[in-house]
Amino acid sequence: GFDSSAMSYAGPALIKEWGLKANALGLMLSANALGLVFGALVVASAADVLGRRRVILASLTMITVAMFLTPLVTSVPALWAIRLVTGLGVGALVPSLAVMVSEYSDKKWGNVLLSSIWVGYAVGSTLVSVVAAETIHLGWRYIFYVAAAMNAVMLVAGLFVLPESLNFLLARQPK
Repeated sequence: GFDSSAMSYAGPALIKEWGLKANALGLMLSANALGLVFGALVVASAADVLGRRRVILASLTMITVAMFLTPLVTSVPALWAIRLVTGLGVGALVPSLAVMVSEYSDKKWGNVLLSSIWVGYAVGSTLVSVVAAETIHLGWRYIFYVAAAMNAVMLVAGLFVLPESLNFLLARQPK
């Protein structure tokens, strides 16, 4: 949620700095939304072939790199493209995590754990407002640097602790 909401907080400062019209923010937000849709429909489905762990780690990598590159772009088309990549990553990440959680959860805790993904998304959307309030005086770019750092921590943790999907492993067993 942090990644998807970051532009909402950085947008006004970016518009002012770049001398853009207010509707430019709508374009940046639509790029992320478009990426969310295609990430969920196309990229997440690759997990059935490549494995959920790979798709989750690749999604985290995409998000981390995109969030790090966002403050470095200098044009609206480049910013639109990098926000699209961010959306693709988040769009693929969330459903892939949901499937992993449902595969590894029992009936007692399954719904609670599945709900935790959406709670985490909402917490991220809320957390970005706190980060923005504390860093916006440094410039809009710092919101994205914080997001990149947070995603990098999750990526490194995932490399060490994230298992492969049980159903994916079972499907790959010789018959």
